[in-house]
Amino acid sequence: MLRIEFEDLLRNNERMIGALHFLSYITEIAENSATPDLIGMSDLLAVLADASRQQKDHLKLILTMTEQREQNQD
Repeated sequence: MLRIEFEDLLRNNERMIGALHFLSYITEIAENSATPDLIGMSDLLAVLADASRQQKDHLKLILTMTEQREQNQD
């Protein structure tokens, strides 16, 4: 049960990474318009995408540990 929840978290995390990359790309295009509100926004989105990737790695590690624990209990 716990493994399924972590797999769901991983899938959601992967979707979020894709969405952040898309937003970063769109924002970078918009930054070319030189609107002050958008300057630096693509950098912020890139940082968020990197944080999401790190979270994904942590979730994968937890999932692996959970699977090993379940196998040891069997």
